[in-house]
Amino acid sequence: MFKKQCAVLIILAIALQIIPAMALASTPNYEVIDPALRHRLSLAEDHDVVEVIIQFEDQVTRRDLAYLGSHDFDIKRTLSAIPGVFASGAKEDIEELSSYERTRWIEFNAPMTYYMNMTKYTLEAQDVWLSQIRDGNEVMDPIDGSGVTIVVLDSGIDGTHPDLDYNPVDIENGERPQPGQKVIFNVKKDQNTADEPFIPFKNTDTTSGHGTHCAGTVAGNGQASAGRIQGIAPGAWLIGVSMGELFATIDEYSGLEWVYEHSLPGDNPANIRVVTNSWGPGYPFDSLDPNDASAQMINRIVHENDVSVVFAAGNDGTSNHDGHEDTVNIFAKVPAAIAVAASTRNGDGLATFSSRGDKTKVETWPDIAAPGVRIWSASARATMIGAGVGLQDLTRDEKDPFYIAISGTSMATPHVAGLVALLWQACPSMTMSNTEEDYEGELPIVVEENAGNFDGGPYIFDDARIHESELILKLTAGMIDPQANNGVPTDNGSSRIGLDERTFDYAQGYGLVNAKRAVALALKLQHLRDPDGDGVLDYPEVTVWDAYKGYSGVIREGQYRKSTDRISHSWAGEFVDTDKPLADQSSIYDDTVPTSDQTHSVFIPWDTEELVIILTYFSLYLDYEGITDLPEGSYGVLILRIDVDEDGEYDYPEDFNIPDIISRLVPAHEQIVMIRIDFTQAPFENAKGRNWTFDTSGYAYGVGGVFWDLLIGKGTRIEYQVNMDYRLNAKERPRIPYDGFWFEEPSSQYFEGKVYINQNWYVLRDKDGGDNGFELSAETGVSLMLLLVLGLTGSWLYLKRKFGFIGELTPTDESVEWEMPGEK
Repeated sequence: MFKKQCAVLIILAIALQIIPAMALASTPNYEVIDPALRHRLSLAEDHDVVEVIIQFEDQVTRRDLAYLGSHDFDIKRTLSAIPGVFASGAKEDIEELSSYERTRWIEFNAPMTYYMNMTKYTLEAQDVWLSQIRDGNEVMDPIDGSGVTIVVLDSGIDGTHPDLDYNPVDIENGERPQPGQKVIFNVKKDQNTADEPFIPFKNTDTTSGHGTHCAGTVAGNGQASAGRIQGIAPGAWLIGVSMGELFATIDEYSGLEWVYEHSLPGDNPANIRVVTNSWGPGYPFDSLDPNDASAQMINRIVHENDVSVVFAAGNDGTSNHDGHEDTVNIFAKVPAAIAVAASTRNGDGLATFSSRGDKTKVETWPDIAAPGVRIWSASARATMIGAGVGLQDLTRDEKDPFYIAISGTSMATPHVAGLVALLWQACPSMTMSNTEEDYEGELPIVVEENAGNFDGGPYIFDDARIHESELILKLTAGMIDPQANNGVPTDNGSSRIGLDERTFDYAQGYGLVNAKRAVALALKLQHLRDPDGDGVLDYPEVTVWDAYKGYSGVIREGQYRKSTDRISHSWAGEFVDTDKPLADQSSIYDDTVPTSDQTHSVFIPWDTEELVIILTYFSLYLDYEGITDLPEGSYGVLILRIDVDEDGEYDYPEDFNIPDIISRLVPAHEQIVMIRIDFTQAPFENAKGRNWTFDTSGYAYGVGGVFWDLLIGKGTRIEYQVNMDYRLNAKERPRIPYDGFWFEEPSSQYFEGKVYINQNWYVLRDKDGGDNGFELSAETGVSLMLLLVLGLTGSWLYLKRKFGFIGELTPTDESVEWEMPGEK
């Protein structure tokens, strides 16, 4: 009997080592449950399963995992940057977990709404912008499209939009644009004039709004949304070439001719490298011939000027999901052009409307795909599209005067054009490749016409080479599951094996483009051609295929560390008081006209000990192109409101009302507002370890009034900048998830220890100066691998024989760790 009692006690003692006594607690500790999760749990039954993110006091232990396992939590992922897990569990177990003594915080895995700003995540473009590029110990400029100009050949661009500011540059007389400028040239074709058909305007998109939306997706800087809604290449310059109203063949040719003449080698001061085209004759009028002028211009632009031409595949695929006919835009089928199909917004399937090729004729298939469904981007006011403001997304009761969500391959195409601009910045030596477009048979390529009742005869292409930018996109794209492609069959007739034994099909080509991988390959290509980075190509003969052999090694993910206790985060925007101008232009708002949405979300690390926020802004001076007698009469005041608990209600400042702000109007000079956060005072005492939402609010008034607002097309606008300076407890060696955080120096007087920031980066050359650019041959690689395996096996047997066991390898939360330049 005594032995049995001892056995029971021993088992109980072991169990108590694994399952803490606190697990028996039944009273929830709401101090560690975030407000959104509290609300979700209040709606749930005891056994309802909820997805949560759980943070522990320090590194996740076996004890923590055992606790979760004993309470039937399904652990989906262990977090790398913070000590925690992503898991799902029953309501009653989550509430009990809150009383576990090692639980630091539990938050709801709240569903997110996809906006246009989410497509930058779908394509991993934001990873590219935020990645550091390292060549040895040198850190290079980030890749965001800077130094590259994209021509938007469309209905025009509204240069009065805050995201697309018009900064005219006289490129026709050799003037070069400057960093930070956006729309540098904006012209519209006068369809009644033959001699000087293109006339410059600030706003060339006055009827359609289509081109403005495309321009925002390509390179909008996000000023009207505090950076939330940005283009794929936010640092690039833009040129708007409007083909006029109700344009026809001669207008499209004229637009392409304009691009050709302004991008000639040696006479291209704006560095025009991409032209995006979201137009075409449309099925069933798609019966043109490659001998036609526009098709010839596409070839000349790409082959002679090294400019990438991107075309929408078309929106006629609804009745052609099985590929029984060819509905792809003829201009997209020109081998030198990049044909873009439309995927869903998060890239998990193909859009129902996206045009498909004839599945029996490979030469009719699109090249790649990009998001094209409900894409949020810039809205041109007082246009056909802009008149729909407020009706952008019928699933949400939301109005935004500066953005609108629409769908089409027109929306997918500028995503690719922006990505190609990133490639040009990464690899300015790109040129025509010797790789040919996918086709079956021998040159010349003959594409039979089958569009409706129009017999355009065969398309004949004598040169099927594609540009290196297109080759890079295809080699780095990822196939979308064909079963998600709205009726695309999975039989052998619907796909082929193409470049590098990769699968492609008649609906999506090589699949969804990936910015992170594409830029890595472009960086590798440029580095192999110009290893010393002096701009002179030492090995111009290097091809994309040479770089492709080992380009994935360029991409690194891990942590930077630096001996400092300070990090920073910043963003910029434009507060726009749109009340009167929009009320006059649109009746859709009635008496409730919204201003621009300036919300911005920022993570506040647990280890933050001090936080200083500085808001700097300049009110608008009314001044416009030669009109010098306008009064400097803008007035305004801005304030930052902060939601610290993610409940949608602003917690700081306590009192905020427009009449008080109006009474405090200040002259239009530089204003600086400093907020020093005291984490011992409400509402900040329990607000660390979560995202805070900031909203720039206020009031702006211009003495020019509505008349001047409409005349100069600005409204009353105040540009602002927000800088956040964090002081961390560096003694705890904090690890910060990377969302635009940067190290700051010097460290504070309280400094002790190091700070780690999770980052992505591209490494062109290892820190010791060794080049990681060249791959071993297949034969040598196999031999060395065999020797390595034999060596490791022998070492293992020796250790096992000598010590009887092999120690367990413990994974860390760091995949790679780098010191910043100059660190020891």
